[in-house]
Amino acid sequence: MQGRSLLFGNRMLDNRTHPEPMNNSFRLITYNIRYDNPADGDNAWAYRCAAVAALLQQYAPDLIGLQEVLKAQLADLTATLLDFAWVGVGREDGQTQGEYAPIFYRHARFELLATDTFWLSKTPEQPGSFGWDAACVRIATWARLRDKQSGATLLMLNTHFDHRGQQAQVESAHLVRTFLNAQSPPSPAIITGDFNCTAQSSAYQQLTTAAEMTGSPLLDSQFAAQTPHRGPSATFNTNFADPLHEKIDFVFVWPGDTFGIQQHAILDEQTQGRYPSDHLPILVELALAA
Repeated sequence: MQGRSLLFGNRMLDNRTHPEPMNNSFRLITYNIRYDNPADGDNAWAYRCAAVAALLQQYAPDLIGLQEVLKAQLADLTATLLDFAWVGVGREDGQTQGEYAPIFYRHARFELLATDTFWLSKTPEQPGSFGWDAACVRIATWARLRDKQSGATLLMLNTHFDHRGQQAQVESAHLVRTFLNAQSPPSPAIITGDFNCTAQSSAYQQLTTAAEMTGSPLLDSQFAAQTPHRGPSATFNTNFADPLHEKIDFVFVWPGDTFGIQQHAILDEQTQGRYPSDHLPILVELALAA
């Protein structure tokens, strides 16, 4: 894989242009890897798997939130990402059927304390349940993790909102915020995913606007970073190539004052003029605020 713009290097920041890393900082990537669809032809998973794995290894995150992952794709990635454990279930049956929204965590850095998945519907505990005007079953997987380096506990939630149902997007955003607000004891949270909506959408506003019933709003890490955003401004492409379209993938933190965001980047590596997916990954470097 040849990088068009190697933003962070292999876990080494250029201190001439970047601030010194925060104490206990860690890296996170969110990435919709595109489901294994044989109809994609030369862009089918068999031809992209190595490039996706190489990108994840190159940037060496400590936490990864993936979307559109089928069971066989999980097997391919776990065979490569040997330093990681993962959690998640298939959205169709709560076991192995359908797309996962898995969370990978570097087991030398993080310890899993608890995990579960809920469905983005009126019956979030019911596997396979549809929500509102959604075209597909949609889920959110979460993991409560202890940072072995700092001893701090955090929550990571990874999700994939519906691509058609605008009501489903708004209601899913409300459900995510309600879930976070109900945590007892509360934990600082990182929310990753393909939200299938832009920063101008009603769903994004539902996530990021103060509301009495759902507590503190989510903070978009791009606008909280200590240094300017790096890379392109969009994350979605068609046909695994330029041009890029909207930014519909995000990394949020909650509450906003509990994390220091050091870096935010959209990674645009290509192999022979093609992206490894029809989405670009987002990389964030952050730490719990002292």
